[in-house]
Parts: sequence; C-alpha cells; structure tokens
Amino acid sequence: MPSAAPVVEEDYEAEPMTLRNAGAPTRNVSFSAASVAPEVRALALREAGGWAPPRFADPMLPAVLAGGFDYVYPAPAPATVPATGEALRVPLGARVYPVRLFYEATPSLATTAYLRAEVRHQDGQPLLAGKAAIFSAGDFLAEAELKTTGPGGTLELPLGADEDIRITYRVVPQSRTEGVFGKEDVTDYAVTIELGNYKKKDVRVRVWDQIPKTSRDKIQIELLGTTPTTAFGPDAKGLLGWEIDIPAGKTTKITMSYRIRRPADWRLRQH
Repeated sequence: MPSAAPVVEEDYEAEPMTLRNAGAPTRNVSFSAASVAPEVRALALREAGGWAPPRFADPMLPAVLAGGFDYVYPAPAPATVPATGEALRVPLGARVYPVRLFYEATPSLATTAYLRAEVRHQDGQPLLAGKAAIFSAGDFLAEAELKTTGPGGTLELPLGADEDIRITYRVVPQSRTEGVFGKEDVTDYAVTIELGNYKKKDVRVRVWDQIPKTSRDKIQIELLGTTPTTAFGPDAKGLLGWEIDIPAGKTTKITMSYRIRRPADWRLRQH
C-alpha cells in the first residue's frame, strides 16, 4: 500500500513550480507570497481513487485460492527456479490418510454408480483449492477439483464409474379425478430403484432422488413414503437420499411414492 502522503507548506516561492513523482501524473501547484497563512495540502503518489491492488489473471493461482489469507508451505529441500518463464512444480510433501470408499448414484439422471473416496484432512495446514490427478496402483483414475479444506475437513474424490453396480429406475404414475364441486386431478407416482451388486465384496451405495417442487399455490405435492427410510432429506429443494449396504452378489430395492394435486385439466410441465 502507498505510504502516508507527504505534506508541503506553500509559503516559500512566488513563482509557479512543478512537482513530479516517478510513475505518477504531473501536477502543477502554484504558490502565492501574498498568502496571509500557509496552506497545507497533502500530495499522494496517485490521483485520489486511482490506486488499485494488484490483480491476478489466473484464478487458480495460490494467491487467489487462499482467499486473502497467508499460508506458508515449506519445501522439504531447496529448489532452483530458472529464469525461463516456465512453470515449475516443487513437491511439498506426502501424507497418508485413511479412506472411506462408497458408491454414489442418481438413477433419475443416469443408471450408473460412481465410486468415491471420502478423506478426512488430518494435517495441520489447510489444503488449497485446485485440480488434483487421482491415481490407484500407478493407474490414472480421474481428475478432481478440490475445494479449500481446513484441518479436520472432509474431501470427496471421484474414482470413476463401476459397471459391476447395476441400477434400474422405474416410475409408474396413476391418475384420477376427485371432488364434487371443485374438480382436482390427482396423480400418484410409484418410484422403484433396484440396485444389483455384481462384485465379490459388499458395497455401500449412496442413492439420490428428488420429489418435484412448485411455486404455484394451486399445486400440492406430498411425499407419501419411502422404503427404507431416507438417510438425507427431503430438504427444501425436495432432494432426498439413502445409504444402502448391498452384500456381494445380491440385489436390493428402494421404493418411494408421492402425490401431485392440481386443478382439473392443468397440465404438468417439468423445467
């Protein structure tokens, strides 16, 4: 930041003079010998409001990802940085953390299960956000986008799709009209999700689904029930989820039902 502005007492010269600061605009200041009392004026290195902090064009630079905080990561050995303008990678260390593996699926969007690793960051310094390449036994698995994670925080890393977890998703609607004076169309939706584990070991699958949401007062949406009970939600957006343990070679099922009421002859449209 610029230092405190110098102060000039204007009571010495009767002729105009020019003050020039290196790298700053030229300003002309006139001094009058007829002044009864000296005038005090502050001079800054730049015009008022013209100074701005340095900007970083690359949003992935550590100085940007740190979010205004200062972090120090000492390298285990000295490194020489050649004056070539090329990027240089310096290893900062290696850590071994316990990993919790699970599968994740959103059958209403894609009937594919993705293996994920949950890692609790146990180091004393935060991990900055950025891209990470994930390997297993020397084989590249995926590229992840890490978020800034403090000590004790949790990271979730994608490890790719697994075809040995097979999923089917079915929705069966049943509609009817109710009411005597004010007719309403009512549709009950029965959702069935089947999960098959074709691996030789037990797995845990986190399954996500969603009941519809609406901003229309005349449309009512009601969750009738789920089997098994949800582990997450439903939240304000209607998102809900289960954590299912599936033994090796076995198949399990999730069922959910919900109801939509609206005035007769109203068409439902999904956005």
